[in-house]
Amino acid sequence: MNIFIKKNTKINGRENISPVAFIFRPSEEQIKTGHTTSVCLVNNFYPGDAKVTWKGDNVVITKGFQNSEKVKDDSNAYSMTSFLDLSGDEFHPYQGVFEDSFSNSRGMDEFNKYKELQCEVTHSTLSTALVIGFKTAECSI
Repeated sequence: MNIFIKKNTKINGRENISPVAFIFRPSEEQIKTGHTTSVCLVNNFYPGDAKVTWKGDNVVITKGFQNSEKVKDDSNAYSMTSFLDLSGDEFHPYQGVFEDSFSNSRGMDEFNKYKELQCEVTHSTLSTALVIGFKTAECSI
């Protein structure tokens, strides 16, 4: 992954800071229940203009996510969290292993919809988006 950072500039006497992002996969219990939440934590950025977009297999996901408000810490740097909630027919790491457990009316065609989930962060200090992700097949129960 290449991250291109613009030269540090100052806004209101404060040096710009590029965000750092972390992604957290759904828990084992969530995968078992068929309702998953993935979390993208974006930390330590300034100014507060970061934007998070979720992608599945490099295609923008338009529903099922919620971004928190940006929070400013004591050093005036910002952080935010984004949550992506997917049902079992949208997120499933087993490539149809449990086909007998679900009827086609519940969306078996969607079971393998996403092979990879990505959190994409854009910010004024980055010349290209910061993208982190994971392969759903690597999640285990």
